[in-house]
Amino acid sequence: MKRLLIALLSLIVLLPVSAQDSPCADGFRLIEHALGETCVPENPQRIIALDPFTFETMVALDLPIVATPAIYVDELTGKFPQFGERLSDVVDTGIPINIERLLEAEPDVILCRQTACDSLYEQLSAIAPTVFFDNSGAVDWRESARFFAEVVGHGEALAEVEATFDARLDNLRDAITADFNRPPTVSVLRIRPEQLRLYFEDSFPWAVLSAVGFTSPEGQSDVIAASTEQFGSPRLANISLEQIPVIDADYVFAFTTDGLTPGDAQDYLAELQENLLWQALDVVREDRLYIVDNNWFGTGYIAAHAIIDDLYAVVTGVGPEIANPFNG
Repeated sequence: MKRLLIALLSLIVLLPVSAQDSPCADGFRLIEHALGETCVPENPQRIIALDPFTFETMVALDLPIVATPAIYVDELTGKFPQFGERLSDVVDTGIPINIERLLEAEPDVILCRQTACDSLYEQLSAIAPTVFFDNSGAVDWRESARFFAEVVGHGEALAEVEATFDARLDNLRDAITADFNRPPTVSVLRIRPEQLRLYFEDSFPWAVLSAVGFTSPEGQSDVIAASTEQFGSPRLANISLEQIPVIDADYVFAFTTDGLTPGDAQDYLAELQENLLWQALDVVREDRLYIVDNNWFGTGYIAAHAIIDDLYAVVTGVGPEIANPFNG
């Protein structure tokens, strides 16, 4: 209850301009956003979401999406087939965005994070009320979710999603703490064709990992410092084969696919397994390196809950006390 209250209070900064001062017609609210102010329907029924994060947030809130790039639908339903039937009629806007398809979808609101759609704002606004979120800097994905939930009039529903998520984090943290006498270390590794990429504290999977008590191995300090210098915060770094030893940790979670097609990444993983530096990793010799689904490269609450499920299965060996609300 305390977490739910905090989540609700956090929405205060996102509340629209009061109806008394609003220039909007009845049934609309004035929303302040990255590119100005826009009158948005109080309860939109035909939502277009043009970036993967906003799309996943609308799905998590069970809201009516009429159009989005098909790749986002394919990626989500490929990992979480329970959403397939619900999203089967969503119009493909294409990438680059096909303006004619947006018109045909007859949206009553268009949502996007600014970096994904910046050049399209005037065209989109001519079709339907359009709201952008400024994600040009280091932005908390949960803050973005609160913003878009409030825009479409479902801030309270998002607060409930947050409360369930936080409760699952608390339970998982307690389970991990019971198994370790120190914070366990972890590396998150993306294996792409001819490339190894490490993810750090300012990346999506670490929103879960940090919250439940994991830390980065000390051996990654130099790589993290270089990442911070490049991105302004510890985010990611490509590493060479000679740097493989910095991967070592209590656990390594690796994902190998780009989109839905494994491509050459699995072949590259097979090559790595023949590498002497790879074989020398304690985490490899002790069989604590796990290949996980691409939801670790996710964007919102659906993917984050799946990461929690993976951590329960791998680290604690027991099922979660609170079920994943998106399973089924």
